[in-house]
Amino acid sequence: MSLTLSGSEARSRGPALVFWRLWEMLGLSDTMKKSGASQNVAEIHGSLSRVKYRRCGTLFSASDLLRSQRCEKCGGRLRPDVVLFGEMLPVEQLRYAQDLSEGCDLFIVLGSSLQVSPANWFPMEAKNTGAQLVIVNLQGTPFDDIADVVISGNIDEILEQVGSKLSSS
Repeated sequence: MSLTLSGSEARSRGPALVFWRLWEMLGLSDTMKKSGASQNVAEIHGSLSRVKYRRCGTLFSASDLLRSQRCEKCGGRLRPDVVLFGEMLPVEQLRYAQDLSEGCDLFIVLGSSLQVSPANWFPMEAKNTGAQLVIVNLQGTPFDDIADVVISGNIDEILEQVGSKLSSS
């Protein structure tokens, strides 16, 4: 597959929002923040780079997971700071994701089937407020019909091509 990129006129609505459900779950959103690639990341599924006490929610670096002591305040044990099956998504991160979605000019979905709510609401929020929607996924999604661009393929290969094109321009 060959990828062609062309210049486009920037709009002043705000930064591009990238919906990286898969990467977020793998803890790569922290990597993006630390690398300076993105500071505006809504971690609706949490992050593997942090751990927290089960009861009080006090946060620590993931390297602290190896310690087995209980919290002095709540008596809880440490666990990864991610949303597990059946748990509620953090309201503040959902609100932040909604704000980013409503204020972006470009919303890129990478590696998501867009089948699970509420995370699949954000592309529609962005579209409804005038953003362009780009979907990159191996399989089709329920949002392909409203997307401005749909790229079917392996994300690693596609992003490698995008990086090559951007670095050569």
